[in-house]
Amino acid sequence: MSKSSDQLVLERRLKPIYDAIDAGNNKKAIQEADKVLKKHPATHTAKVLKALALIRSDKQTEAWPLIDEVESMKEESIDENTLQAMCHCFKEAYTPERISALYERICCKFPKNEQYRTHLFMSYVRTRNYKLQQKTALALFKEFQRNPYYFWNAICGDEKLAKTMLYPLAEKMVVKMMQSNSIQAEAECNLYVLILEREGKYEEAARFLECNQFQPDHFLFYRILSLHQKAENHLLVVEKCISELKNEPDDWNLWKYLFESAFAHMSQELCTDEEKNKNSIETGDNHNVKAENVRWAEIILNRVKRALGLHSTMSNREKRQLCAELIKVVEECCAHSDLTAAAYAQIGAHLLWDIFVEEDDMSAMYELILLMEWMHSRHKSDPLCRLVLCKAYALIGATAQIQIIMQSLDVKNVQRDTLGYLLFGLLEQYGRFNAGIIYYTELSVFFDQTEREISECLTTAYKNGNFVQVPRLVELLSKMTKSIIAVGADIESRALSGCFVVEKLDHLVETLRGDQQPIDFTMIEDNRDLNVIPSLDSGNPTELIEKVKQRSYFEQVDSMKLRDLLLKCVAGIASDNSADSSNNTNNNNNDKAYSTSNLTSLLTQLKKHSEHCQQTYSNEALDEIQLLQSPPSQCLNIIVNGSHIPLILKLLSSAVDVMKCCDEGNHQTSKGARKHSSAALVQIAEIRSVINKGIRFVDDLLVKYQNELNADELIPEISEDFCSEDFTKILLSQKANVDSAIVASYALSLSDMRETIERLLNPKWT
Repeated sequence: MSKSSDQLVLERRLKPIYDAIDAGNNKKAIQEADKVLKKHPATHTAKVLKALALIRSDKQTEAWPLIDEVESMKEESIDENTLQAMCHCFKEAYTPERISALYERICCKFPKNEQYRTHLFMSYVRTRNYKLQQKTALALFKEFQRNPYYFWNAICGDEKLAKTMLYPLAEKMVVKMMQSNSIQAEAECNLYVLILEREGKYEEAARFLECNQFQPDHFLFYRILSLHQKAENHLLVVEKCISELKNEPDDWNLWKYLFESAFAHMSQELCTDEEKNKNSIETGDNHNVKAENVRWAEIILNRVKRALGLHSTMSNREKRQLCAELIKVVEECCAHSDLTAAAYAQIGAHLLWDIFVEEDDMSAMYELILLMEWMHSRHKSDPLCRLVLCKAYALIGATAQIQIIMQSLDVKNVQRDTLGYLLFGLLEQYGRFNAGIIYYTELSVFFDQTEREISECLTTAYKNGNFVQVPRLVELLSKMTKSIIAVGADIESRALSGCFVVEKLDHLVETLRGDQQPIDFTMIEDNRDLNVIPSLDSGNPTELIEKVKQRSYFEQVDSMKLRDLLLKCVAGIASDNSADSSNNTNNNNNDKAYSTSNLTSLLTQLKKHSEHCQQTYSNEALDEIQLLQSPPSQCLNIIVNGSHIPLILKLLSSAVDVMKCCDEGNHQTSKGARKHSSAALVQIAEIRSVINKGIRFVDDLLVKYQNELNADELIPEISEDFCSEDFTKILLSQKANVDSAIVASYALSLSDMRETIERLLNPKWT
């Protein structure tokens, strides 16, 4: 009774803090927590709730000491409310591995507590530690003899081991349960079907579902169709779809299954070329059949001509004239059909792109931009023109226009990953550092939130027994967290924030170093969709696009690895400097020794990777394929083959030497070491002076370019090869808006670069 009353008193004290947190008023929550802690300093839940409010207020450095204090207590002193609050803190701070460490301690103290052990399992789900998931699930099953725990063990194991051992064992166990009528839930039947599906026993799984209708008929029917389709019973799927469509003619999923199976069956039944030659082709008697849509016939004719390579034999003048003819049809006949207009515009865009690639003709690129802007102004719902504009503006460095177009495309959720390459790497490449900080920070937050949400969905799927969703969620989580855009955004955010946002040295070290877990660059996933702009080229465009995608993937991964190693090397030097301010001399020496050896290792990796990049992306070896579908170039060949990397490597090597001298100086006073250190400092001052001189020279160039923005030579002229006044008028109608937008974008880039130069010449720390 006494315990119950104490609990009620505690809950009454904490209620204002919970209410403030639920209302999103973090400032008030901190104030309420301080009130409680002032009167009752031992209220651990209040400390953790205050830490949660601080984390949500972006004050993590103030929150961690509170959490660490509570976490260091004995396990029996941590009540359930405190435990749950700590878990929320770790989730909000994107450190789910600390939840696992916390529950490991709790479970060691309370090994018979089923709830704690299931929480431990879910914590491993969040960190995707499949080996420990399996071990924990098996221990739960042995201890508490509940069927779901054995199924957790089966579903979370390694895929190869699951196919050879776990799935067959689980199947036998479920069959035995069904024979003894000990199946306890619908989820267990679901898992049995999933096990059969994973073993490739699609027909058996379909028969089981047909005999055991434990789901709503509508969902069950789709799943049965999917299993029959995987079993290649296409005729059966067609029959079932036709039968069901009589009752549900508007069900799009049924039509989808019908078409997929019908075409799959047709491909199996196709006759050989010899058989075709033996067969006669019957013709109808009606020779006066008129095409219902002449425009689409013309579109298909031009696509076929292009696929056969006939466009490549045309001169630039002929290509421009054909483009003018196609756009004339758009203007006269396609006012109310965005799809038809887009099809014509697509062919015109390819023709102008051909001229640009073959002749390096910037007039053709400018005409392409004018044409696509005109199409977008008349056909707002067509996304193709805007995607082509993103590519065109990327080539001329008009980043502000790309941002506007991306916003109009309403790119969000998974598309931020698949289409993120349209803008990725361009903002910092063209001097838009402030915009880059915002862009990459938003991207990083998006991927962090996505990881957390999918992890929560995973734990919910396990709790609810929805095992069908587990493999899909695991695959999605892996693709999103290892995405080339996600990892790249994190690295770019660290670099730009370290250069332009963070001011305190300890925060700078933390930002540049990034996560403690090193990035495995061999496991980066490429989710980019380069086929979002369809290709009409001859030959095998799919294979060519895949080749470009693979090449750009390796270039971007190498660029990311180069930046990551460089950031960690700089962080290593800065961390050594921050260690100098420590009061504990012994710990300081140990940290410095570890820091020096670690930095030496990182510098060796950086040198080795830099040499690899120089050999791989040398100007002679670079044979870039320019496609309309190609992602923006990372310009890695310019970076690694210039004078920047060698200078940075020499500066870092000198820093390591100075650090070693300082280490030796702490153990024994050495006049020679001090002399070398003094000489190094003098050289560094001279290098800084030379760099500042170069910065001022760059600033003079930027001023010159700013003055030349309004020059007539900046914007190309429209070619006279079109031989069509109407088409020329179409292009001229967009000229004023496009010219001003391009100039404004360049002006913004130059302004941002000059602002950066001002920061470099007059840093705050001086």
